[in-house]
Amino acid sequence: MTNKLRYRDDVETAVKLFRPVLRHLNLREPEHQQTVYLADEEQLDFIDEIGNVCISVLLTELKNISAAFLQKKTENWNVCYIVIDANLYKESLCDVKMAGVHEFCHFMALIYALSKTSISRQNEYFERRLSNKLDELTKNSFNNFIIAMSNDLKIDSIDELTNDHYQLGIDNTSIDYIELLKGFLFSKELFEEYFNDVEQHNFSVMWKSENKDTRTAAALRYKEVIDEAAKNKSVNQKLAERQAYKWAMDYIQAE
Repeated sequence: MTNKLRYRDDVETAVKLFRPVLRHLNLREPEHQQTVYLADEEQLDFIDEIGNVCISVLLTELKNISAAFLQKKTENWNVCYIVIDANLYKESLCDVKMAGVHEFCHFMALIYALSKTSISRQNEYFERRLSNKLDELTKNSFNNFIIAMSNDLKIDSIDELTNDHYQLGIDNTSIDYIELLKGFLFSKELFEEYFNDVEQHNFSVMWKSENKDTRTAAALRYKEVIDEAAKNKSVNQKLAERQAYKWAMDYIQAE
């Protein structure tokens, strides 16, 4: 398996390769949302067996649904839509991002299926399973999902916290979809837009100090950057903290 094809099993690789698609979709900015054609994404030029794929964001006012993922296959295109309740934009961009990224993980499941399935089987499977709606996230399920994700809970009764919820049955991948979702919400790469090389070096030096006050200052600064990044990227603060605390030792050991 080449390094690029590791996106099928490795969360970090998948996030790195597909985050630009999310960025171009502009989930949080209704006035700048656009259709993304995978063929235009240079970092994805190795995915040539899935045909023509595009994805867009659709906003509409929904009564009992927070978000959905739709897929339609035409003769020449796989057309995908992340549908978001327009009312979410009036409430919380964190919720918008959570809902949008949840549906984007359904898009990833579709990509995994397409890239490991013959054209003839794709056509057969699309007729049976992929002809219309792939996911519908009700408001009640979404509220439970937010609570669980915010508190890092693994609750089997919440369907959206299981791999089975995302897998299409022919994707042939061992990816952990919950970790994939967390990565798209708040990845190390995204965090380092704020915690750059200089910040990383200073943090490592301060943390290794024998002075307790210096180590405390390092920890406080790390938390400060996490809060700034979480706010600017519309990510739940607790989730961002849990993600970033996993990387702290990487920065300490790098020096």
